Amino acid sequence: ASYCSGNDKLHAAFNFDFAKCRWHPERFMNALNQWYGSLDENSWPNNFLSNHDMKRAASRYCLGEEDHRAKVAAAMLLTIKGTPFIYYGEEIAQRDIPIRRKADVLDPIGKTFWPLHKGRDGCRAPMQWNGEVNAGFSQTAPWLPVNADYTKRNVARQIADPDSVLNFFKKIIAIRKSEPALQRGEFKPLESQESFLMAFERSLNKDRLLIVLNFSSRELRFTLPDGEWVSLTDPDQDLTGTMAVLPYQVAILKFNT
Repeated sequence: ASYCSGNDKLHAAFNFDFAKCRWHPERFMNALNQWYGSLDENSWPNNFLSNHDMKRAASRYCLGEEDHRAKVAAAMLLTIKGTPFIYYGEEIAQRDIPIRRKADVLDPIGKTFWPLHKGRDGCRAPMQWNGEVNAGFSQTAPWLPVNADYTKRNVARQIADPDSVLNFFKKIIAIRKSEPALQRGEFKPLESQESFLMAFERSLNKDRLLIVLNFSSRELRFTLPDGEWVSLTDPDQDLTGTMAVLPYQVAILKFNT
């Protein structure tokens, strides 16, 4: 925070404490509260979960090839207070390439500190655009190999799949774009008796948005604050009293004034 508190400082600085959290809502919330609390009133936070120096979020959080956690992570990143940074490939839940031998390492850091540090090549593989040669990244051999899953995980394939991570990203970004409270609003954590549930409000003037994220594979319950709420993510969901939050569900609700 000291790097961006003041007119002579950076406009923003990366918060690695948030990005390095393990998969639990309490860990993320604690990191956010510490981050927000350390910034002065004229500073603005930014948030990220992946970058070119660390293992990709999908490789850290997802179980096997499933993408449920990638969607929850994306929704969290796009709805908390601050400017979100999306690392290339994150929008399709791209995984790291495996680095199994020192001979495969190109990163100087990995060459120097192997095997204690295998380097950063894993998260720097080419973007997977389609199922063609080199995942559509180039016609010539790229500096790093393409992930072997590129025929199944690529932009072209996810565009055609309404339930893909890519289309989920687009959906949440569209909601963020249409709701100023998600862009500039205040952030208020909400308590829940469910340990794997994250809930918080974003508010701006008279607008109030409630975000509920289920980090688990179990159905959880959340008691809604008083008032009438409408869902921006699932218009048919019952929002009276106690809300049923399905496994890995993302719910963005708006207070009906």
